[in-house]
Amino acid sequence: MSKTGWKEIISRYYAATGFLHDKEQFQSRWRQLKGQWAFCNTLRYGSGLGRRKDESVETPDEWWERNTRKKFRKALPAYLPEMDKMFAGVAVDGSSSFVPGQPDPIEVQETSDDEASEEADDAQTDDIDEPFSPVSGRTKRASSTSTTASSPKKRCRSPAVRSMDNNMRQLVNIAQGKLQLMDKIWEEKRDALMDVQTARETANDRKVEKVYQLATEAGVTPTSEPLLFTAIMDLIKCDRTMTLFIATNDAGRLLMLKKIAGVNN
Repeated sequence: MSKTGWKEIISRYYAATGFLHDKEQFQSRWRQLKGQWAFCNTLRYGSGLGRRKDESVETPDEWWERNTRKKFRKALPAYLPEMDKMFAGVAVDGSSSFVPGQPDPIEVQETSDDEASEEADDAQTDDIDEPFSPVSGRTKRASSTSTTASSPKKRCRSPAVRSMDNNMRQLVNIAQGKLQLMDKIWEEKRDALMDVQTARETANDRKVEKVYQLATEAGVTPTSEPLLFTAIMDLIKCDRTMTLFIATNDAGRLLMLKKIAGVNN
């Protein structure tokens, strides 16, 4: 089945049940169900087994314990018709996949890689002569060492570990996104503060230029009134004093400079 088909199954199963499983979990369940179906066929059509009048299998307890630990002894599974549809010689492409609560079929496209993967899974299941045991899958895993040896990632990392890794990657991505957002906000605030500071400095420089211009117009120059001219240096240290100096007339400006310079008349 293609990646799109698996994603569709995962999303629809989650929408119907509220449980989120990954592709490996669905593939594992697929193999388990195929093993169950193969054993059910043994019970239904196998020769050498005792039969009751209702066609149910009648064999010693040892046979049931050895083969399935008494699974399906009382009755075949209720979902056997669905397994017949899934495995009875039908090429599985995802188009007939079913999720509880989702009536619409899933339409997917097969790819050569996915077909090879499905054939490998089918071969792995078909190689097992013993019937499937729902209680333990150790016999099946032990008989497929050649497959698992070529895929150490599947052998070493369980679905739970892969799910945890995916969750950790998502958390890291979220944290990185928040960090980038905070950096952006800080840069914007810093730029805004710098713009405000630059605007204040520019306004202050313009005031100083205006004070110098008005003082010159009032006759205060380095040559004519050197003492009053040096008082301008103290005057421009206070923004309010500069505002008053600009707002008054020439007489008022001279009085202010004389006051700052300590001149009485």
